[in-house]
Amino acid sequence: SIMAGTLDDVGDRIDDGVGRRTNLSVPMSSFVGRAAEVAALGAEIREQRLLTITGSGGCGKTRLAAEVAWAQLDGCPDGVWCVELAPVGDPERVAAELAQVLGLREEFGRPIVDTLAEGLREFDGLVVFDNCEHVLGGVRPLVDQLLRRCPTLHALTTSREPLGLTGETTWRVPSLDRDAGVELFVQRAHSARPDFDPGDDELAAIGRIVDRLDGIPLAVELAAARVRMMSSGSIEAALEDRFRLLTGGSRTSLARQQTLEASVAWSYDLLDPDEQAVARRLAVMADFTLDAAEAVAGDDPVSPSQVLDLLTHLVDKSIVRVDHTHAVVRYRFLESVRQFLHGRLVESGEAEQVRALHLDHFLALVEAVEPEIAFADSAR
Repeated sequence: SIMAGTLDDVGDRIDDGVGRRTNLSVPMSSFVGRAAEVAALGAEIREQRLLTITGSGGCGKTRLAAEVAWAQLDGCPDGVWCVELAPVGDPERVAAELAQVLGLREEFGRPIVDTLAEGLREFDGLVVFDNCEHVLGGVRPLVDQLLRRCPTLHALTTSREPLGLTGETTWRVPSLDRDAGVELFVQRAHSARPDFDPGDDELAAIGRIVDRLDGIPLAVELAAARVRMMSSGSIEAALEDRFRLLTGGSRTSLARQQTLEASVAWSYDLLDPDEQAVARRLAVMADFTLDAAEAVAGDDPVSPSQVLDLLTHLVDKSIVRVDHTHAVVRYRFLESVRQFLHGRLVESGEAEQVRALHLDHFLALVEAVEPEIAFADSAR
């Protein structure tokens, strides 16, 4: 036998009480502001066989994926199974983690992917791979092989960057809008302090907090937890030092989910050295064009000709966002990410040189357009 037990046995062991098979954890808090996204992604995963939810740290990828997965249970005869990869440090362990979730056992002398492919050949359901970014080297080949060999298998993954597989549909999680962010803050604040009942002035302050935190759910929740000791206005003022303020996440959460700084640092640490160099150098600008990026970040050991590819990597890895609403495409950081990267720039000892490159570029830009400005003035 290739299996310790059949998938039917797994379904019998783990049941949500109404005959649907899953190992999904029951959410312990309310889900705020993404009902439309759940519906859209549910339709997407039914049409496509591989969907990856991407986004920056703390944007709510895991929770969104869980809501989407729960909503698919009725349409998955063989259930919905989640492989939690956050604690897995070795990409070579990814296949074994999936086998453990499904109750399949490795066979001596046989590649585990063959065992999984045989066990899932007629599997009609959904497998969720959560928190893939640090073990992509194990997730990519496994998912690719299983989707090729198991025609009714669907896979939903969450990662700070896409898997990069043929047939993959990628969906980037947007920030919460102000209304949803305020609702999330108030709900989490009420959990921290049951008598919390904000008036109009406090609601206005909460709206400004959400805006300054770019609608990042993790940051909003960490800020809301501070109402035990602080007013909303005091929390707003304390955002000048947001990394000191936004700590104290759930003790059952991963370490990188307990503080805002740890969440951003996790993404930064996954970058290679050249990507890190470009990211921290660009942090001297709130938003920028490709020309500005090449001028400011293209310094030893990174040449200006390398900046486009490295900037593309930073976009793919959810460090930088793209704004296509201008005639010339612009790029920007979430403010929390920019502040973190600026701290790394100062630590690197490059700050003065980068500021000089920044000044040179924009001084040259002003000098280039000065005659046109002068001519326009004289024409009036």
